[in-house]
Amino acid sequence: MATTGYAHIVRDDDGHLRVGTDWHKVISLVDEHVQQGSGPNELVIAYPSLTLGQAYEVLAYQYDHKDEMDAELAERRHDAERLRTELEDPVFREEIRERCTAWNARHE
Repeated sequence: MATTGYAHIVRDDDGHLRVGTDWHKVISLVDEHVQQGSGPNELVIAYPSLTLGQAYEVLAYQYDHKDEMDAELAERRHDAERLRTELEDPVFREEIRERCTAWNARHE
């Protein structure tokens, strides 16, 4: 775990920024803020384990690191679009369905 200079935000061993007792990903909260206009109060309502101070700190981090956060959000959107395109391919969908069936059979 690495500190970030923000009291409530840490970087986990995989490099993801996290906040709160449930270890919410900062980028997910930032995405909700950017896409839906959720402010600190709305974030606390949506994520009850998040404190108001943590929500404000997430937004402060987002504005202090806007280029980094915008780039990560763009990458997430690109990955989501790529996955949507792949899922439109019936061969790929069938392969995923078979893998899920096999995984479920192994874990029953």
